[in-house]
Amino acid sequence: GLVGSEMCIRDSTTTRRGQWTPLFSSIRSIKSLCDERGISFLLTTYPWGHQVNESEWQPGRFAFVTPEDIPSDTSLEYIRVFAHDNEIDFLDFFGKFRAYSGREKLYYRYDMHWTPSGHKLVADTFAGYLRQHYPTLITEKRIP
Repeated sequence: GLVGSEMCIRDSTTTRRGQWTPLFSSIRSIKSLCDERGISFLLTTYPWGHQVNESEWQPGRFAFVTPEDIPSDTSLEYIRVFAHDNEIDFLDFFGKFRAYSGREKLYYRYDMHWTPSGHKLVADTFAGYLRQHYPTLITEKRIP
């Protein structure tokens, strides 16, 4: 996605709202350029492993956060509000990652990237979004 989640920690006294201003400005410019050319634009976001549950991305997460840190959804809320206020289509993968109950991990232990199961979850979620929002453009042959 264009915007990965910042690593906000609940109860943090640091406000990061201003750090989003240049990024949101760039996204508005991209959206405007797409609109001028008749191109659909979709903003997506996904959680880092430590934002999914306590078992994902273990122990790699501790290079970024301490065991006592409790992740917050502050950044996700910033992005949701921004997308809504700017009439930008938004696909949020947080819920799908958090609802996942498969046996395989979604993130590697030491590496913050998705495992094949994480990639499949994103691909399936994105395919469902495309089927729902662009049914005339998507054929079952291309999106299983």
